[in-house]
Amino acid sequence: MKNSKSLLTAALGMIVVLLLLPTVAWAATGYRFSGSTFYVTGTGDMPDYANSISMPWWQSKNSIKEVVINEGVTSIGRIAFQGCKNLKKVTISKTVTKIGTEAFDGCHNLTEVIYSGSNQEWRNVKGVADSGITCGVKTASTTGSGNCCGSNVYWSISGGTLTITGSGAMYSYMESYNEETGEVVAATTPWKNRYFSKVVISSGVTNVGAGAFAGKTSINSIEISDTVKDIGVGAFQGCTNLGQLQLPRRLEKITDGAFRGCTGLNSISEKNSAFNLTSIGKYAFSGCTNLRSVDFPEYLSQVYERAFSGCASLRTVNIRANSHLSTIGDYAFADCTSLPSITLGYYTKSIGDYAFYRCTALSEVKFYKSGDISPELGDKELTCRLESIGSHAFMDCTSLRSFVVPGFVIRIGDYAFSRCTQLSSVTFPDSRSGGVIQFGGGYSPIEVKPSALKYLEEGAFMDCGKLSSITLPKSLTTVNKQAFYGCESLQEAVLPQDMKEIGESAFCNCTSLTGIEIPEKVTTIGNSAFNASGLVYVTLPESVKHIDDYAFAGCESLLRITFEEPYPRKQYPARIELGAHAFHNCTSLIGIELPDGVRDIKEMAFYNCTSLMAIGFPDSIETIAKDAFSKRILSRVCHDRGRDGEDSQDRWEEKRAKNWPFYEPYARYQYYFGKDIGYLSFEMENGISSAAQEYGDVVTITAAAAPAGYKFDHWDVPWGIKLADAKASETTFVLPPFIPTISYPATIKAVYSEVTEPPRNGLVEENGTWYYYVNGVVDTSYIGLVPYNGAWYYVSGGQADFAYTGLSYYQGTWYYVRNGVADFGYNGIAWHGGAQYMDASGNMGYSAAGWYFVLGGVVNWDFIGLTYYAETNTWYYVSGGMVNWDYTGLSYYQGTWYYVCNGVADFGYNGIAWHGGAQYMDASGNMEYSASGWYFILGGVVNWDFIGLTYYTETNTWYYVSGGVVDWSYTGLSYYNGTWYYVSGGVVDFGYSGEVYYAGSYYYDDAGDLQYGTPGTYHVVGGVVQF
Repeated sequence: MKNSKSLLTAALGMIVVLLLLPTVAWAATGYRFSGSTFYVTGTGDMPDYANSISMPWWQSKNSIKEVVINEGVTSIGRIAFQGCKNLKKVTISKTVTKIGTEAFDGCHNLTEVIYSGSNQEWRNVKGVADSGITCGVKTASTTGSGNCCGSNVYWSISGGTLTITGSGAMYSYMESYNEETGEVVAATTPWKNRYFSKVVISSGVTNVGAGAFAGKTSINSIEISDTVKDIGVGAFQGCTNLGQLQLPRRLEKITDGAFRGCTGLNSISEKNSAFNLTSIGKYAFSGCTNLRSVDFPEYLSQVYERAFSGCASLRTVNIRANSHLSTIGDYAFADCTSLPSITLGYYTKSIGDYAFYRCTALSEVKFYKSGDISPELGDKELTCRLESIGSHAFMDCTSLRSFVVPGFVIRIGDYAFSRCTQLSSVTFPDSRSGGVIQFGGGYSPIEVKPSALKYLEEGAFMDCGKLSSITLPKSLTTVNKQAFYGCESLQEAVLPQDMKEIGESAFCNCTSLTGIEIPEKVTTIGNSAFNASGLVYVTLPESVKHIDDYAFAGCESLLRITFEEPYPRKQYPARIELGAHAFHNCTSLIGIELPDGVRDIKEMAFYNCTSLMAIGFPDSIETIAKDAFSKRILSRVCHDRGRDGEDSQDRWEEKRAKNWPFYEPYARYQYYFGKDIGYLSFEMENGISSAAQEYGDVVTITAAAAPAGYKFDHWDVPWGIKLADAKASETTFVLPPFIPTISYPATIKAVYSEVTEPPRNGLVEENGTWYYYVNGVVDTSYIGLVPYNGAWYYVSGGQADFAYTGLSYYQGTWYYVRNGVADFGYNGIAWHGGAQYMDASGNMGYSAAGWYFVLGGVVNWDFIGLTYYAETNTWYYVSGGMVNWDYTGLSYYQGTWYYVCNGVADFGYNGIAWHGGAQYMDASGNMEYSASGWYFILGGVVNWDFIGLTYYTETNTWYYVSGGVVDWSYTGLSYYNGTWYYVSGGVVDFGYSGEVYYAGSYYYDDAGDLQYGTPGTYHVVGGVVQF
């Protein structure tokens, strides 16, 4: 009673002091007390305070229960009400535009803030995020109960679930949006410092606000009602623990960056089909590295820029045949490195720039056709409506093997298929006639076009090293710059009849292209068009008027080039431009007869044509550059059939003396006029030849049957004849001009050699079985891999063992073998049952059985971390090249730490777990070492946000967790399920009874809200606070 009396006296004294305090004035504002209510009055800014002692009401702060900021006050000072632990309510005038740092920090009982302005005005108040206000704010716009997050939308938290209720749209909480990166900077949300793992958007809410839940990593579940039509910009960006997403039925659009960087998101499904969804915005799911499947609803029409870029685990994109998807935006699926195939809808019109860039697993692209929409449309051959394939659209799709270009495609953009190194087949639509097909059943008529392609742009198929043939559609008139540059396997290129121009470097470095038919309307062959190609014979139609610089330079196999000329010859032929270096370094070219119209032979046009023996010049020639030909390479120079009779020789000599002085020292050149260039005559020995009529004809020679015991070995030919293959019993050569320096007739002889059967080596097929030979003997002792025809086969007991699946050792490396063949495309874990093998010294060993980690078909001994195995739907921990069943601890994967028990990620585990520290690979592939300790796990994932107690059954102990780990340094109180417990050294001490001073700490209440415990001295009995 004595103590109660003294407390009452002190309290009355304090009230008297407060009542006696006058209204105190600052420069423009002042303050006054009325009971336990503190008023800030006047106009202008409150002063900032350096520390709490400098506040005039410092000694009375614990008596303040309510603060009122009157109209006219424009700011609340720094740390003005810091530590007012009994403050419960604050009313702020709408004239306030700024709240100072930590103004209400430590006001842990503050549960009500009322702002006299609108919601929009409150969002414009500066400093709210750092002010210490953690509760919801009621504004003049609030008309219902609860915490406001929209004009008629409210939020509440209970049991770890945040629920949005009401009607209409949520507020936007986006402070800024970077359109270049898709990154959202979120403004302060009312739930910023609250803990919750689930979000429920209730019926009636129509919009999820921009940035509303951005960066809230504790969220692992979302329920969105069917009334929601719009998911705002960056609404759930960076929610890294969100695992699944179910789209509401009436959703109309997912806006930019909505789920960007949700690295835990693995699937997107629909509630009975989200039939209203029409667009997926920029960066909407960009960087969702665990997303495996996407199902597009029927009426989705646009997938915008980078919508799914960087979804490295995406394997399935389901687009319906009748999908309204018309546009796939730039970079939409770029870097989706696991996507193996995609089928695009019938109505898809545009594939954007870089749309599938670096989809390295993409091996197949299909298009729905009319008959896939409905059997009533019947004709399965009516292609989809695609019109444009953007620049770089499929660039670096290194697994893409074939592509059928739909008939409506008008444009294939720059480098669209560049560096598709496995692309071996490209099919353009056929040349069927156009027209209109009528259908029944209410379907609109479909216009059927012949091939529509007009623009095959720069570098479209550049560096497609496996492309072997191409037939371009009739609609194409130009092959643009570098269109097939570096297609080193291209053997056939069929150009359309109306082709007019072959662009710069169009077929440059096509080393397998030995021949091509130039259409009769081509006028220009561009700079380096066939540079360094494999051409052997070329015929140029009379329409060609421009052969640009380097057009055929470096064609080292080019034997003959023929210019077609009109008949009868024109008296004044059109000028033909022959560019510098046009045939530079054509080292196999033996002769050329230039057509009328060529006036100038420019610098190095035929330089280093080391096999050139004859060239016919037309009378139109006016100048020859000094370095047009290499010196000492011509055996004869022939003038064309003169139009002026004997006068032509005189004029020719005059031109030669005047314009070609570099030829003067070489008197051995012979000139013949009034006749064509002659050709070398020859006879055959041990063979036959086809007929030849003039120089430049292709002659086929065939060796006679070899005598018994002999076989054909090679051809013996005179100088000047270059065979296509001197080792082939049937081969060809281009008949060279007459060569005065050799004896006639020249002899071509087939040479034979005695037959000696070489011993067999390697794999040999005999009666359906493949045997392994070494020096003619089947080697039954060898166990391992043997290369054959581009593949590696597993051999055991002298035979290829196609039943074997497992690992095999070869020259220091372990390879993964599936059904007897090394599988270099396999990535993941693979079972190996143990088997004999030969080591590098040829000694026999026995490999250990186990699950091994394979990357690119090779056991990777360096990898440390988690890998997913689809057949068991399980994540395994790999270390030292194998699944480590002994490992229990933590493992890092793409920004998240997972709990592993006996080598398997345990997503059902909740509680603390010991981690002894281990090496791991960070996001950049660098090796790091994790710290040992006791970590708090929730759903198999380390939860860094949890603060509170958790029970560990193995030690029958309650531990205090903060920041994801057991905090052994913590001594104080901790709240759990309605009770406060005493913690000493990170462990609840049930043996302690006595007085305890508690300095205050954060904790989660029963509703899941983050609160701050009140400092003070508490009475503890048996480890439990007694109130």
